[in-house]
Amino acid sequence: MLSFASFVVVVITLVKPSLVLASSVQSPSTGSVTTTTYSYPRTVDPIIFNVASNATNATIATVPPTQIQGRFYFPTVADQPKGSVPLIILLPGRHAGCRQQVPIPGLGFYPFDNGPVDDQGRCPDNQTVIRSDIGFDYLGQDLAAHGYAVISMDPLTVNSLDPRPDDPFLNRARARLLFRTAEKAQEWNVNARTSMDVLGINLSGTLDFSNIGLMGHSRGGAGVRLAYNFLHPSPAFTVQEEVYNWRERLAIDIRAVMEVAPLDLPDRGTLFNVTGVPWALLAAGCEDDEVDLEYVSMLPRQALQNRQPNHFIMVYGANHGFFNSEWHLVLDTCEGDQTVTWDTNVPTFPFRFLDRTADITFTVPFVQEAPRQRAVALWAVSTFMRSYVGRNADARLARAFDPATPLPIDLLVNGTEIGRANVNLARSRLLSSGPLVNDSIFVIPPARAIQSLEERAQAALAIVAEQSHDGTKLPPDMLTPPGKRLRLAALPSSYDAVAIELSSANSEIHIPIGPGLAASSSRSGRGRGRGRCSINVDVARRDNCYWAESGNVTSTQRKTCSKPGEVMVQVQAGSSSSARIGFKSRFNIEIGPSFSTTDPASDVGFLPIAWETISLPCPPKSEVDRVNEICLVVSSDEDDAGAGSAPGNGSGPSSILYVGPIRLV
Repeated sequence: MLSFASFVVVVITLVKPSLVLASSVQSPSTGSVTTTTYSYPRTVDPIIFNVASNATNATIATVPPTQIQGRFYFPTVADQPKGSVPLIILLPGRHAGCRQQVPIPGLGFYPFDNGPVDDQGRCPDNQTVIRSDIGFDYLGQDLAAHGYAVISMDPLTVNSLDPRPDDPFLNRARARLLFRTAEKAQEWNVNARTSMDVLGINLSGTLDFSNIGLMGHSRGGAGVRLAYNFLHPSPAFTVQEEVYNWRERLAIDIRAVMEVAPLDLPDRGTLFNVTGVPWALLAAGCEDDEVDLEYVSMLPRQALQNRQPNHFIMVYGANHGFFNSEWHLVLDTCEGDQTVTWDTNVPTFPFRFLDRTADITFTVPFVQEAPRQRAVALWAVSTFMRSYVGRNADARLARAFDPATPLPIDLLVNGTEIGRANVNLARSRLLSSGPLVNDSIFVIPPARAIQSLEERAQAALAIVAEQSHDGTKLPPDMLTPPGKRLRLAALPSSYDAVAIELSSANSEIHIPIGPGLAASSSRSGRGRGRGRCSINVDVARRDNCYWAESGNVTSTQRKTCSKPGEVMVQVQAGSSSSARIGFKSRFNIEIGPSFSTTDPASDVGFLPIAWETISLPCPPKSEVDRVNEICLVVSSDEDDAGAGSAPGNGSGPSSILYVGPIRLV
């Protein structure tokens, strides 16, 4: 992945003449909020690095100092009953600790975040300390206004440390820092003097540690996932190497976990999940850090293992950092039909990123925030926590994550496009899945190709190898030319699905489900009437047109090379039908960089698929025995003749749809 902890070279030129900065987002409020800070002295805490308190002096000497600090938000309500206020903990990710104001000719100063703090938490004289905890003020204030106590942690000291052999990304240290912070919160809750000394608030035992929600951004996402697994290990996770038994040490219950653009790499060689509580993933469509979108691969793992609700929200046009208002840099790495969330009426300047593995120049807009992006994050985080955390939680609020549910009017006015999926295979009955129907799918007019995801990946790789062998045609996030030897290091990580390359943007896709609907409805007691159950289908659209076009493709063409611009998809089963859902080709590449390998110069990956769920009511009982297929009706107002070309077995207009498992819910 890209890392911006140390910038090396900055080259500046003026591109556009005017400067317009976006205004701040305003959080809705239902009650008054007290905001305060907490800060403990920097100290050597062996627990954060899994070192026993009775370890030898030589071992403890290897432990670097850390600090517990952050911000605390509390609903200002008189006479709160004891144990009545649920707690949300927000964990920011890894970011530079120091900020330098760099002069941009003709524009003014731009804040570059370009280095860690020293072992005393200080920056050089001409730089200021960055507080990532402040970047979640908009979340903390909103959640507190809805009755939650909120801790926004500042992982500054952990972020400034070098990797450790047993914790190369320091995500276990982040999880333990979260638990050490929770222990401090327990002390505030039971000791009025401590609460007043540290916070200036007398909590008087009001916090409810049986109702905790976690949200983590970037490496903070991996941190909250690890923290949950320390208490409730998923099937693939082991805690044997932990010195401390956190389940015995902490009397807390985590009720929900949300991850925002998280790091998802193996821990101790194993990928792991959150199982047993509701989980959500908020993704950035224009990732400029986790540019391989590897974290989207968490969806199928969660779908197959977690029997609690799993929600996926894709913010098209969002970058990695603007979810935190203190993270300012944004790079142009959009690959497809996405409208960015930040102000585009600003000048830009080139920024040269240089480290041991890459030397690449990006176009940087002179903008420092994206209020539209934060507005979506505010809606998603607040809705998720209020659905599942606290004695007054209402799971019906989570219906907002169903694509069939209209978005709130303020988000519609906002204009940011949002994809939504409910990936809950563990709670569903499969009616059909890709490899089982690959040879039975019937498409009118005939499709150019129907392939498994692995077949699709290999076909796309062949096109990439042909177009990029000389290194002249590379998307900006492919940091080094792949050269002539390409290897598909990252195969599709997904559940069974098929890629259907249509010959017309107006098509019908018939997928058999056999007697499964009637049998499943009978066994489950469902299907007695319309609306008693639903059929869910995951659908996605993207093309490989960036690689398929001959010659080099400009930044603008990368976003628009797939035609038609939008197709509408409606799913039908008997007389039941879904709403018509629009699909654009948000990603015009299928093959991209793979940063989880040892040879990024030749290894590439098949980008994980960002699914959207289409839901329709089960047919009425009078029909259910006769329904033996579902039909995806694909339509477009655009003329097929202008549909462009994409890779496949033919030439001319094309649109590629991915279809996942069909399931009864």
